[in-house]
Amino acid sequence: MLLHPLLATITIFAHACTSQMERPTDNCPKKVTLKVGESLSVKLPANESTGFIWIPRVDPLIVWDAKDKFEPEPSRTKPGEEPLVGTGSTQILTATGVKVGKGRILLEYRRPFGPPIILDTCSIELHVLP
Repeated sequence: MLLHPLLATITIFAHACTSQMERPTDNCPKKVTLKVGESLSVKLPANESTGFIWIPRVDPLIVWDAKDKFEPEPSRTKPGEEPLVGTGSTQILTATGVKVGKGRILLEYRRPFGPPIILDTCSIELHVLP
């Protein structure tokens, strides 16, 4: 009989924690316009120590910078120190417009290995001008 109250407590605690946390897609821009040759940087919360990162889907209108860039959470890192393992960071994804047109950028928060488990997505309406 103790199992049911325990499960209820865990469920309430988990709900309370997730309802107060910021969702990564809260920082996802809804619409972007850029010219051919211009660059766009998208900054999204991530935790690379878990193996989960933001991975862009291929789009013919833009080319993504192949190098992953991460900034540690400033409140958790002192100047000159390495970030603590397991702390959050901001992933910076940079793309350059290469073809005129309208499309959609889709970023998936997932691991680049193992089963395809997508924890979140960021969808951005894209318009590339000449």
